[in-house]
Amino acid sequence: MGAGLTMLGSSRLVTVEGQRLVTDGLYTRIRHPLYLGEAARNMGFTLVLTSGYGFALVLLGSLFLLVRIQREERMMLEKFGDEYKAYMARTWRLIPHIY
Repeated sequence: MGAGLTMLGSSRLVTVEGQRLVTDGLYTRIRHPLYLGEAARNMGFTLVLTSGYGFALVLLGSLFLLVRIQREERMMLEKFGDEYKAYMARTWRLIPHIY
């Protein structure tokens, strides 16, 4: 099973025995494509609905997302060590050439 797939639909970050680090496909350039998709979707809803409250909620949700990314990366470093460090060195966290 690929890294990160066990947490879909869950608020808990977990790793499982035999889990491998996925670095191909979308993961070749960014480490968190699922989170990028969620953020883009949420921003899209806000823009379509032109809601100030929605925009504020998206900003708040984005802050929580950034905290979750930091926690997940610490967990991945514990699980995969130098392999994940090397992966971090050659990829972007969320948005290529920006973050």
